[in-house]
Amino acid sequence: MPEHFTWNEGRSSPRARRSASVFSGCLGSQSGKPDAPPYADRIVFETQDDSAPVSNAWFYRERLTDGATVEGLERPVYIAVFADWIDSYDDKPPEDEPSRSFEVEEGRVVPLSGHEPTNDVYIALKRRDEGPTLTFIAKEATAPSRLLFDDGLLFHTGDVERGASFELPP
Repeated sequence: MPEHFTWNEGRSSPRARRSASVFSGCLGSQSGKPDAPPYADRIVFETQDDSAPVSNAWFYRERLTDGATVEGLERPVYIAVFADWIDSYDDKPPEDEPSRSFEVEEGRVVPLSGHEPTNDVYIALKRRDEGPTLTFIAKEATAPSRLLFDDGLLFHTGDVERGASFELPP
């Protein structure tokens, strides 16, 4: 059975703080729009080399609105896919990136191969009045990475199982 967590502050990361402020509001302040993923500037993907928030242009985000639940979450739900091994998250991605690297089959997100670079770590986000829920879906990458929330460690992507759910504060 997947684990369920309630957010509590973790280890701080100065690199994540720096990167989050660099990318805050990127993509024309997409993270502030009502249809943007919850906390798009506060949830940060970090590798050994760099870090960037969900709102970064290298990461794929899609809002799924119609149909059955996805990863146990009622729609609308957001799927975010992170890319590692990017020279710099400051660089603008090519026009055809990021691309959709998954299908939804019977309520589960199924990663697809052949979608470098955006095919490494998959999460689902559900906006709720009491605070968003983040559900870990998959790690397809071999490089170590982790997710941070408000500069604190949320989890190491290699240490969490599919379906682990995290309740974030409102």
